[in-house]
Amino acid sequence: NIPTAKFGVFNSIQDSFSFLNECKFPIVVKADGLAAGKGVYICETNDQSKKAVEEIFNGKFGEAKQILIEEFLKGEEMSFFIISDGLSFKEFGTAQDHKRVFEGDRGKNTGGMGAYSPAPVVTPEIHERVMTEIIYPTVQGMLDDGNRYRGFLYAGLMIDSSGAPKVIEFNCRFGDPETQPIMMRLESDLAEHCLAACEGRLANETAIWSEEATIG
Repeated sequence: NIPTAKFGVFNSIQDSFSFLNECKFPIVVKADGLAAGKGVYICETNDQSKKAVEEIFNGKFGEAKQILIEEFLKGEEMSFFIISDGLSFKEFGTAQDHKRVFEGDRGKNTGGMGAYSPAPVVTPEIHERVMTEIIYPTVQGMLDDGNRYRGFLYAGLMIDSSGAPKVIEFNCRFGDPETQPIMMRLESDLAEHCLAACEGRLANETAIWSEEATIG
C-alpha cells in the first residue's frame, strides 16, 4: 500500500506496443536495470514511446529482459534519505537534483545536472505524510517479510500540487549527485552512524545537521 504510479511490466516489444496503444500521454518508459540514471524516457507521443521501447530492448543499456511503462506523475521530484538498522532508523537529509538537460527541462534525462539540500518542497506537513505513508510502512514491511534492512535507503518521490507524495523509486544506497550536498551538511560522524546501523544500535545515535543550505 505504498503510494506510487500505476504501471505495467513487459517482456517484449510486441506486448509493450499493445499496451502503449491504449495509453494516455505523456507516459514514462523505464529500462528495468542499471542505466547510470539515463534509462528513463518521458514520452509525449505514441511514436516517442515506441522508439524508447525499441532502444531499450535493442540493447542501449545492455541486455534488457523487461521494461516498465508507468503513469506520468506531475509535480516536484525530491529524494528522502534514511539510514536503518532494520528496527529503527534515522533521517539522513533531503535533496533535489535536476535530471533534464537544457533550461526549462526541455531535454532528455541525464544522470543529474546538480543538486541542493535540503529540499524546500518538503514542508512540515509533507514531511509528516512521507514518514507515515512511505518511510515507516516500508521499513516495517521489509521486517514483516523477514528482510531486516540495514543500510541507507532513499525514496525518490514526486510531490504533487496537493502535497501528496508518491514513490518513483527506492535505492539501497546514497544518490548521485544528491550525496555531495547532503554530506556537506552532516556534522556528526558518518562512520559511527554506519557502524551503529550494522550493529543494530541506531536508536542510540543522534545525527547532527547544519541548517545551512548546500548546492553542488
